[in-house]
Amino acid sequence: MFKIKNNTILCTRGDKGNVPVTLPLNKEKTEFYKFQVGDKVKIGVYEADKLDGCALILKEVEVPEITELVNIHLTSDETRIGELINEPTDYWFEIILNDDTTILGYDDETGPKIFKLLPEGSDIRCDV
Repeated sequence: MFKIKNNTILCTRGDKGNVPVTLPLNKEKTEFYKFQVGDKVKIGVYEADKLDGCALILKEVEVPEITELVNIHLTSDETRIGELINEPTDYWFEIILNDDTTILGYDDETGPKIFKLLPEGSDIRCDV
């Protein structure tokens, strides 16, 4: 399972999926930044409360054409982070543009953005 809802990514360990990235220019989300050719969009997944530590997943894509939406594809190998688990585990994630602009990440109002990893082969269902 790979599902995104309310800025939370829910992923069964070993599954693959796309993280769609947009950058709204207003609160109404009616205008979006146009990613330029060569822009770099990166997702980092970290142990909870360790955004300044080593990323468990670090994936960067270079934008090939002008667009308002960039998909970061996470492979099955990339989502096999850490040791085998037997219960859901929360990690934190952030999405960065060109190494200097946080698109989505920890903030004081909404807290951390959660990457919830479910056990591999699990039939656990979680709502996010």
